[in-house]
Amino acid sequence: MKRLLIIFFLGILSVSCVSAQTDTIGLNQIHQYINKTVTIKVQTSDFDSRAECWYLYLFGFYPNQQFTIMVKKHNGTKPIKLNTDVLIGRQMAYFTGTIVNYDGQPDSSANPDSKKLSNKINVDRPMTIGGTPVMGHMIYKPKTTPVDLKGKLVMIISDQKQIGKKLYPVITSIY
Repeated sequence: MKRLLIIFFLGILSVSCVSAQTDTIGLNQIHQYINKTVTIKVQTSDFDSRAECWYLYLFGFYPNQQFTIMVKKHNGTKPIKLNTDVLIGRQMAYFTGTIVNYDGQPDSSANPDSKKLSNKINVDRPMTIGGTPVMGHMIYKPKTTPVDLKGKLVMIISDQKQIGKKLYPVITSIY
């Protein structure tokens, strides 16, 4: 959580959007792209993992995030993979989808793989804090409250092709 707070305050990211033409927009313009398919490259501020979906919170922490990418874990035929470094905001990737005002029901499901995810995230890694190299890790603790996105701006990812394969470094990250 401390890592995510540092990332949030170190940089306000702009969102690169590609529709019929390529635009770079700020967060205050994202509402102009509702019901339009765009491609964005952003850093996750916070995330949640539930039985069927990952929720990538952008520009703030849940429930005060200003934008969410909802990645379905299965598309009906095969699982959708999401790089752990992208999930926790250590790397960035492109996501392509339609921005909508979400009107679905809250997700109160538990994540059956939360222990496995915790073990994957809670590993010491080299990082730099204030110019000093150290070893450290973030602590992932699964949230237990329902995820309610009703009325929030959301991009729903339901196919692996909607997630870019190339990863991009995060300049403001402490990792």
